[in-house]
Amino acid sequence: MLDDLRKESENSSYFQSDSPAPEEELPAKVVSRPARKKIRLNLMPGGKFLGLSPAQQFILSLLLFLMVCSSGFFVLVFAEKIVLF
Repeated sequence: MLDDLRKESENSSYFQSDSPAPEEELPAKVVSRPARKKIRLNLMPGGKFLGLSPAQQFILSLLLFLMVCSSGFFVLVFAEKIVLF
């Protein structure tokens, strides 16, 4: 039964086309672009973000992370998706 299907699919003109195969077509000419310049983001003189030192930036990001976690926790508690006790 499966052999008959294979023979029929080989003889079928449904999958055959008159256009040439993609391997036979000539490749398009590749145009190279010039290399992009690397842009460095310098927000403040000295490279400080908001004028903060790296330690201050870490503390600020840590506080922001804790605020997001705690607000998400309270939303889950108020929506009764989790139960405290």
